[in-house]
Amino acid sequence: GPATVGIKTKVAASGKVSGTEASCQMAVGDMTVAGKYELDKSALSGSLHTTVSNQTEVALSVGSDMSVALGANYKIDNDSNVKSKVDKEGIIAIFYQQKVRKDLTLKVSGAINSKKLSEGNAHKWGLQAIMSM
Repeated sequence: GPATVGIKTKVAASGKVSGTEASCQMAVGDMTVAGKYELDKSALSGSLHTTVSNQTEVALSVGSDMSVALGANYKIDNDSNVKSKVDKEGIIAIFYQQKVRKDLTLKVSGAINSKKLSEGNAHKWGLQAIMSM
């Protein structure tokens, strides 16, 4: 259906309960709204995800800790896509995935700290090759 509600928790052998979260999600057309409450952290978060076109999706997430992030996914063709995200801390992330052939996928990613552009160790880069048999 268009709505989902759930609860997750951890129970240790000693009987201690921790990590309790309650979440809900509702989908209407091309839009999905979700919310989560983390009991241990007294933290509330939510997100809005929508499909703009057959190739483009965008999402916004917010948290009670004043966190904000905006992301997008663009499907270039059947074998490649690019994703990007920017958050309130000024971290700009980009991810590119290309299926080179049926048994090989390449992924390239980077995260740039826009508040520390001149610092070389403030940025992250990655390259991944996934081979399947």
